[in-house]
Amino acid sequence: MIKDKNISPVQVTTSPQARIEGSVIIIFSILTAWVFVPDTTPFAVASHYARYIAIGITLSLLFEVAVMGLGRVIRADCVCLVVFYALSYLEFLFDQPELNQASTLSQTQGACALFNLGFVSMVISRHFWPTKRIIVSNEKSQRISFKVLLAAFWIAFALGFFHVFWAVDFNPIRAIEEMMRPRFSQSWGRGRLGDWNALLVELGLLIYLIPPLFGALLALRRSIPTIHLMLTTPVFIFTLFYGFSSGTRNIFGIYAITFFVAYLINLERLRWGRVILFSLAVLGVTALASFHMLEFRNMGLKKYLEDEAYQDEALRDTLFIDFNLRYLGVVQEVFPERYDYLGFEVLVWAIVKPIPRAIWPGKPEGLSVSIEEATNVEQMSVATTWVGESFLAFGRVGVVATGLTIGLICGFWNRRGSQYASPMQKIIFASGFFAAALSMRSVFWFTTALLPTIALISGDLIYRRFAARNRRSKRVRSKPSFTLPSDSQ
Repeated sequence: MIKDKNISPVQVTTSPQARIEGSVIIIFSILTAWVFVPDTTPFAVASHYARYIAIGITLSLLFEVAVMGLGRVIRADCVCLVVFYALSYLEFLFDQPELNQASTLSQTQGACALFNLGFVSMVISRHFWPTKRIIVSNEKSQRISFKVLLAAFWIAFALGFFHVFWAVDFNPIRAIEEMMRPRFSQSWGRGRLGDWNALLVELGLLIYLIPPLFGALLALRRSIPTIHLMLTTPVFIFTLFYGFSSGTRNIFGIYAITFFVAYLINLERLRWGRVILFSLAVLGVTALASFHMLEFRNMGLKKYLEDEAYQDEALRDTLFIDFNLRYLGVVQEVFPERYDYLGFEVLVWAIVKPIPRAIWPGKPEGLSVSIEEATNVEQMSVATTWVGESFLAFGRVGVVATGLTIGLICGFWNRRGSQYASPMQKIIFASGFFAAALSMRSVFWFTTALLPTIALISGDLIYRRFAARNRRSKRVRSKPSFTLPSDSQ
């Protein structure tokens, strides 16, 4: 701490950044896996890479925790690496015999090569932002009132769920009943192209702010009256149920990630015991929810519970994510053999996607060649992560360029986050993990996922300007007034 009679108390720190040694461990694990990869079956290849890269990422994170401490590993690049691994390889740590029938050996080898290229690009570019010496102010005037956090929480709840309650005439019981229906059958769902009413649905993005805001409130619970936690906890549980009943695992996973990060970074002190127990609890709930969400997402939660399908022996007995590797293997074979690379069309679509069609009626409906068309899949959506989407644009060059860009953005966000001192600013940092995590599944959703964070930043700036103006006016009113003696005196 630096103290001076003319300087406010400040804390000198450096921007968090990955250690070179940690990145070397990950790259070394990928190269080692490539050298010793078996040439037998598709599943043998996928599980081989899954084991080696899991060991590399785990050892890298453990090394950074041991050297720098747990707090400096809560970074956007770490979240991206973990989520990207979960989407690409995690399911192949478990038995997946279906892959041998669904993919050829050459398709699996090509898909693994692209995934590994993406990993290496991200790992390298996260070092492009040099470490910066940062001074963080600890002034009480910069510590935002918990009342502002509560206001942001209730605004996010009111606006985020407005389209839901509007569709059910503000009947919460009916809202819960519709949530338990099969996916896409709810009355508040938007059409494929959207209209002016769809603008209300777009406000639903504010729901993603509820978990990080509640995580911060929970971490600061000693400074907050108990009544406020009693009121906000049911709303948080309702939000989790909303995400769970949707059957969309990435929604629930993002709720868990942003809640977890906001809770940790707002704790006054990170204690290993508490962090480990809390981590296991969040991971366990997320894993259990994800398993059941996969089973009921087509039939709906209500029928799933009524039929006790969770007790059926026919339930999947292994982990299933999305089989992104399978579809990526097909994509890398048909481009550019059957279809030309889409070039900047992919980038343009990613940028304009959040623009409402009500404002831009001529907005494109999608890519000229979709991933579903390229993989010959009908009546279902296909995911290939950001790697597949980048490959559509420019092939392997596109994968490298996108990986480098993701690492650069993560480095920038880590540096910005290290300058945040108030709880609200830390929530802004945690909310950015929504865009980071979701973009691992699809880069097309990156710009849309940024909107809640932009809303928080805008609200924080407005509040700060309003508070500063009030402080200036109070100082002016509190100045003592002097009257000059009259001539008669």
